[in-house]
Amino acid sequence: MDKRLTETEVRSSAEIEAKLSHDFKKKQPVTTMQLPFTATSIVVPKTNKYPAHTLSMHDDNNRYKRILYKAIIAAYNYAFFDKSAAITAKDNFSHATKPFVTWLNAHRVENHYEILKRYETDRMDELDNHGGESPLNRLRTVLSYAIESEALRDEVESDDFAFLLELKKTKPTPNLNRTQCSIASYFGALDWLRRDDIGIGSKLYACLASPKFAVNSLSLTAATVIIELIAYKQALTPLLNSIELQLRPWLELDIKTRSCSKKRMLVGNLTYQLISAYHRQAAPSDTLKSAMETLLLSNAISQTAYSRLSSALESQADCNRLFLNKIGDKAKVNAQFCDANFTASMSGALFSIEVIQALMSLQSSQAITKIEERMFAWLMASLTVQPTDITKLTHKDFRQLKVGGRATHIECEYFKGRARVFHTTRSLSTRTPEGQALLTLMAQQDEGAPFCSKTDIVITNNIQSFAGSTNALLQSSGMSASLQVAHTKQQLPYLMPSALCALISNGVSTNNCSNTKNIPIAERKKLVSQSQSPSQNSLFGLQAVKNSAVHAFSDPYTLEYLINRNSHSNQTEKSNYLTEDNEAWVNNAGRITREVMLDLIQNVFDLGFERDDDAQLTRFNSEFMSVTENIAYKHEEMNARLRLVTGQAKGRINEVGVLTLNNQNDSEPLSPIFVADNPITVLKMLNYLHEFKKHYKKLLAHNPDFLFKTVMPTVEWIEDTLKKMSKSSLQKGQERFQMMVENGVVMTVFHSM
Repeated sequence: MDKRLTETEVRSSAEIEAKLSHDFKKKQPVTTMQLPFTATSIVVPKTNKYPAHTLSMHDDNNRYKRILYKAIIAAYNYAFFDKSAAITAKDNFSHATKPFVTWLNAHRVENHYEILKRYETDRMDELDNHGGESPLNRLRTVLSYAIESEALRDEVESDDFAFLLELKKTKPTPNLNRTQCSIASYFGALDWLRRDDIGIGSKLYACLASPKFAVNSLSLTAATVIIELIAYKQALTPLLNSIELQLRPWLELDIKTRSCSKKRMLVGNLTYQLISAYHRQAAPSDTLKSAMETLLLSNAISQTAYSRLSSALESQADCNRLFLNKIGDKAKVNAQFCDANFTASMSGALFSIEVIQALMSLQSSQAITKIEERMFAWLMASLTVQPTDITKLTHKDFRQLKVGGRATHIECEYFKGRARVFHTTRSLSTRTPEGQALLTLMAQQDEGAPFCSKTDIVITNNIQSFAGSTNALLQSSGMSASLQVAHTKQQLPYLMPSALCALISNGVSTNNCSNTKNIPIAERKKLVSQSQSPSQNSLFGLQAVKNSAVHAFSDPYTLEYLINRNSHSNQTEKSNYLTEDNEAWVNNAGRITREVMLDLIQNVFDLGFERDDDAQLTRFNSEFMSVTENIAYKHEEMNARLRLVTGQAKGRINEVGVLTLNNQNDSEPLSPIFVADNPITVLKMLNYLHEFKKHYKKLLAHNPDFLFKTVMPTVEWIEDTLKKMSKSSLQKGQERFQMMVENGVVMTVFHSM
């Protein structure tokens, strides 16, 4: 029997909401109220992704429907009132329960254990989504919310609760239509990029199909942008300090209370002061000029305004002609000019006023721009770091290998949130642009602060947007020249900068097709489909970069590989990355060869380590680590004892444990081989050559590795060494060798035939 609440507790969520509203109007304190299990409707509030709606549960005649209704109420109480609930719980509940409750109200339950499977079938029929994502994925998550509820356990009978447990075990239909997003698949949908007028040309577009080209170009672009932006900031800092007195009155104004016009006036005056200081430089460097260009594009209100402002860098006269009043006080910046050309925003993706203030106050971490953060994220994703973990990276996740006090290599060792293991990326040399970029960015950021935040890049050519600022920066003269030089040095096609600029400049999406505020989404989609360069709303995400990086270095890992540098297990490599979506894998071999390789991986190399080898492998690794640690300990202990006994601080131990000074040249690659210059040595060497000439064919047939790797190098060494022996030793040795041969004496050398 179901446990019932008293009549005073039997309320729907609409009645509870009415009471809360009544209390609010009376200015009484409003308390959060959970729904009772007898409620017949749920008013689901608006969540981050879904609008508010009402769930009505009106078919109370069936026992199993009543159980499911109560489970939904328990899940609602958990998602919206439990402080320990996951962040996504509200969205999951709002998305999964609305179609399920509607279906449950309208359908008769015949087999209660097949409720979810029947709902899945009907729902996928309704959506025409067979082979796609199953609606049970989120619904089972909502059921797990209910099952964890103690209140639900107390409310229903044990058999009813067992029914919910069995129902949750229903397996959803696998998603056969799921494809892996990658840079190649993203740009593959934008075939207009192969055009020469609005795209990048057919030859360069074909390079996007190569994950290695795409990832290498993207990581090189990200590293170069980071290095150049830091150089720009270093060039701007002395210039800012030289005019600090002129800038300080403007920067100390209370910006929040100012109108947009006043804010633009502030930005215009600061820019004028900086350009004037730039022209007072005797010989401004190219880096400083590029920094000034970046400053202008960061604060210009449009692309046209940026082009107009760029002429102010030609001379002080041009600057005055643009900025200053034509009538009245001709020493002041014109307010109308500022309104027409400068942004009112104090923040932005590049050198905004906030960044300028941080540079003046020497707060390097506050001066890190949003574009630098995104470049860092691209760089980490190209090292196959999981996107959900990139935003958590701090200084402690990186380690440096230093030689002589200088960092020579840098690598990332971070905690994988999903797998709950530590993973180490491949090491980067600080001589490479990627390693240098990481090193310089780490010097800018504070300890413990994350290097980037999560952002989605909406495709729009507005220069004040993230994508528009990136586009303008990549096309600026200084940055473009640096990127082209970097790609030339690495022998890479100028791929990703060209593709990004063409996409942002010419791509048409529902966000930028026209005045989107006044046009319905359906009409906007129609405009996009009719355009000559339709594109997605957002730029490719970090997951696409990470997948492409895995595809670029995809190999079937086996036990012979000591370290897997990808941020996933070998089993994940096989099941998720060695697929048809991985063009590098597909192009490596034909279909039959791939099937054979997968069969070998599964049955011979055992990628997943799922068999009985697990225990043996664990024992071996444990024993191996113990042995190596013990050897290292004994070695250090013996060295310490010998240093104490001999009183020497350095040296080497010979075969009998005697500490001898090492007088060898440090540049000598190998230890010397000492040869006794006597007839017996010559005899043995001549005998080795004699045996080699007599048996080399047998060696080739029975043990070719030994012949090529040991015997032949030894023969060459003997022939060279004999030339350096003394004449007396050579003469006596040859005489004894001839005597040995004439008397039929044989000294066997090779025993592997």
